[in-house]
Amino acid sequence: MPALDNEKHERFAKELAKGQTQIAAYRKAGFNGNASNASGLARSELVKNRVNELRGEARAFQVGVTA
Repeated sequence: MPALDNEKHERFAKELAKGQTQIAAYRKAGFNGNASNASGLARSELVKNRVNELRGEARAFQVGVTA
């Protein structure tokens, strides 16, 4: 899966993949708003799939696996 089209959504996904909380990732991505907005974005299928992909890449890197 390529990077998400929306730059803020991509940054949010990357921060979640690093282990940030939803609220911290939401703010680091440049959003202003409340926790329910962060939670809603985190439930997005595109964001969830991107986070899982990024985490998989990180795990593969840690063990030295290449595609």
